[in-house]
Amino acid sequence: MERFQKLLEDPHKHAKDWKQKTGGKVIGYFSHYFPEEIAYAAGILPVSIFSKPDIEGISQRYLYNAFCPYTLGVLAQGLKGEYDYLDGIVHVESCMPIRGAVANWWDLLDVSFKHYIAMPSQLDEPSAKDLMYSELKAFKRYIEDWAGKEITDESLDHAIDVYNTNRILMRQVYELRRLDNPVVSGSEAMAMVLSSQIMDKEEHNKLLMDAIDKLQNRQEGFSGPRLMLLGSEITGTGLVDLIESLGATVVVDRVCNGS
Repeated sequence: MERFQKLLEDPHKHAKDWKQKTGGKVIGYFSHYFPEEIAYAAGILPVSIFSKPDIEGISQRYLYNAFCPYTLGVLAQGLKGEYDYLDGIVHVESCMPIRGAVANWWDLLDVSFKHYIAMPSQLDEPSAKDLMYSELKAFKRYIEDWAGKEITDESLDHAIDVYNTNRILMRQVYELRRLDNPVVSGSEAMAMVLSSQIMDKEEHNKLLMDAIDKLQNRQEGFSGPRLMLLGSEITGTGLVDLIESLGATVVVDRVCNGS
């Protein structure tokens, strides 16, 4: 389990190493509605842009200080050059503060690919499917032009298989959290989720398969009060660590980048 936590200690290392090794492009995304499979099918590594507390307040030169800490921290990471290895930045429809952060990223950071994907606000409307299809089709075309590579049906099918495998494996981890005495802690599960967003999914699948095998053979489970964590974006295990250090176990979560 330590491998997943180690990946989070430096969330940029894997992408930088991957880029140096493969010579490929890395795309950063802000919303988890981002269609990673399309980018992956073009040989591009998608990574989630994490936030850290903006202690110095440097983002407040560009955004209202009343915006949430996550938004301010996201912009601060860009201003500090933490994501200077990105070749592209994509934003999918989300809240207005994040849109402001993204606009500043696009203005202030030197990347060769910038794209916005609109999302239907009401999924039950007849036009929602048509809008989503046209947006994804356009994104695929722009990615192909930028990457200089055609996304074939075969490459897209492979990408979908890789990502679906990751979802299946993560579901198995979450099932282990449902046991009367869970054999995986909430912190361990969160580290698995978050690490999947900053590395090649195919490599992450291998780590998950090894971890699940070890967890299924773990002799002792976690006891104590069983809690559900609800919220928005979480980019570290600190909150879950704090909760579980007090004797509780987070057995399920409903957050933007988990569940």
